Amino acid sequence: MVFTAQDQKGHLHAESTGYSACLHLEIRNLMAIGDALQVFEEWLRFLE
Repeated sequence: MVFTAQDQKGHLHAESTGYSACLHLEIRNLMAIGDALQVFEEWLRFLE
């Protein structure tokens, strides 16, 4: 199988966009966890 420079470029682009989408999801998950912790801390303060 022979790759032209154009194919190689397209493949790299697909990999990098897949990676950035994955990274975006990770960041959203971390933000959601941060929000949950904040709510939990407020709830603990409420119980004191």
